[in-house]
Amino acid sequence: MSNLLTLLTEPYPGLADAICARVGFRGIDGWVKNLADFLSLPFTSLLPDQLVRSHSCRLDAIGVTLTFKHPHADYATEGDKSRWFLSDAVISYDPAARAQWLLPAPFQLDTENDSLNQAVAKLSDDYTPLTNARIADGDRRQSFFLDNPQVVEITWREGMTGIEQIRVGHMGIEQDFILPTG
Repeated sequence: MSNLLTLLTEPYPGLADAICARVGFRGIDGWVKNLADFLSLPFTSLLPDQLVRSHSCRLDAIGVTLTFKHPHADYATEGDKSRWFLSDAVISYDPAARAQWLLPAPFQLDTENDSLNQAVAKLSDDYTPLTNARIADGDRRQSFFLDNPQVVEITWREGMTGIEQIRVGHMGIEQDFILPTG
C-alpha cells in the first residue's frame, strides 16, 4: 500500500497536494486508477464508462469530494477515459461533518491555526474580500486566485481562524497534465 501511496503523491508532499495539482487537468486516468486501487474502489466509481457532463464522487473514507467532467458527454455515451478531467476537489476539515480529511492539508495550510494573513502568504495576495455582513450571515468563504488557473476557496471556521473546508477549482479550459520535473 505504501508503494501505491508513493505513486499517488510523488513529487508532491502529500496526497492532498497531489489531488489539488490535478484540478483542471485531463490525462490523469492512470493516476485516478491508482487512487481507486488505494481506496479499494472500482475504477468506474471514479471515472464511469457512461459519459456524463459532470460526475461527483464523495469519498467519505477520506473526507474528499471529487468532480470529474468529460468534454464529449454531450456528443457520445462512451469515450476516452483520458479525456475526463478533474474540475473540482473539496476537502473537508469540519469535525462535525460525516467525513473529514485527516492527512496534511494542501498548500502547507494549517487547518487548525491559519487565518487570512497565513493564507495570503501561502496562496496569493489576490483574493476576494470577506465582509462583516457575509460573516454575520454565516458565509465565511474566501477565494484565492493562484498564478496558475486554479482558485482555492477556503471556508473559515467561526472566529476566522482555522479552516473548515478547502475547495480547489480552475478557470478556463482543461489542459493535459504533466508532472513537474526537478
